Amino acid sequence: MSVKLFIAVWVLILSGCSATSNVSLNQIDIAQGVTLQLTAPDSTLVNHSKQQLLTITHNGNVNQLLTRLELTEKGLNLVAVSPQGLPLFSLVFVEGQALQQKKYVEVDMLPLAYIISDIQLVYWPVKQLNEAIIGAKIVEHHEGKERVIESKGKVVIRINKGSDNISFRHLQRGYQLTISPVE
Repeated sequence: MSVKLFIAVWVLILSGCSATSNVSLNQIDIAQGVTLQLTAPDSTLVNHSKQQLLTITHNGNVNQLLTRLELTEKGLNLVAVSPQGLPLFSLVFVEGQALQQKKYVEVDMLPLAYIISDIQLVYWPVKQLNEAIIGAKIVEHHEGKERVIESKGKVVIRINKGSDNISFRHLQRGYQLTISPVE
């Protein structure tokens, strides 16, 4: 086999591999046997921003993050700082592109991709989420005040939207997020 033919075949193989890997681009395992394909926000959410206090309880640790969430036509931007103002991380999600993550300080908490998928589970319309989820179903109760993610007849995630905050409990992974608006 000539060198040129070998290189051409190798390039085709590599380009085939990269095309195949894009199939699961930004598909997050949100529970055992359950995946969520991250999507851009619904048009009703575009150009909205939220400043929030995000309290994460995981593995006995409690982390508080002040976050700014910006929803764009193609995705979202999330920046987090500690309550003392120390930059922690930034995440940029653009549909069809790899999730961009920058950690400024190493903090023992959830993988950042979980935070993005959890935000989508909280804010995106249920219809859109059910089209993007595999292995589970999302149901709303109490006029949208409660969301339940069920897989194989069991509740995996429970989201309660109160007047003061949003409680997100991942029953399978044993962590909780509390999202409180910051004025």
